[in-house]
Amino acid sequence: MTIGDPRVPGSLHDQATESLNDYEECIEGIGCALGRYSESCTIWGFGAKFDGVTRHLFQLGRTTTCHGSVDSILQAYRGIFQSDLIMSGPTLFDQVIQAAAVRANKSKLRGALRYSVLLILTDGISQDFEETRRKLNVYSSVPLSVIFVGLGRSDFCAMHKLTSEVGPNRTISSFVEYREHQHDPRSLGTAALQSLPLQFLEYMARNNIQPRSV
Repeated sequence: MTIGDPRVPGSLHDQATESLNDYEECIEGIGCALGRYSESCTIWGFGAKFDGVTRHLFQLGRTTTCHGSVDSILQAYRGIFQSDLIMSGPTLFDQVIQAAAVRANKSKLRGALRYSVLLILTDGISQDFEETRRKLNVYSSVPLSVIFVGLGRSDFCAMHKLTSEVGPNRTISSFVEYREHQHDPRSLGTAALQSLPLQFLEYMARNNIQPRSV
């Protein structure tokens, strides 16, 4: 998650109304789609200032692991606005991508047949696109996909370019704009997960992993 003062009406993190803000809509729409395949998830935030220092990776809630429904994820998200954290730029993706990749790779090294999905909700104003591109290439062999969702009205041309580049390594990222689906949560979930099956199958094929017989 990225910047936006929750105390300002109309901001991306607005907590003043009874309706869901844009971040909450994304969490609910995509979380429900992903939740069918996992009983738990790890929740991180990035882009917040604490004790005068901007953190580009921090824990949401009392524990990083969230079990159960999307409601528990929403509760962890809302809890950060009751803490001393202040949402702040710059927006940097590399630390959260690295943390997800390290966790996914640990499962791979243990021999676990587990595939991870990192969902990044962002306003798109990033200052580390080159480092993000490098990280996505470095971690292409890890059982991981990264889904970026752009919120707000920023110019997302760089995000589209970042996730559409084709090279020798496995493509592990995709991008979707929230505002194109904001009136249809089901459509948002479908669009966000559209590239995931092919990325998963390519990982299986490159690692000669055969489906288990039922």
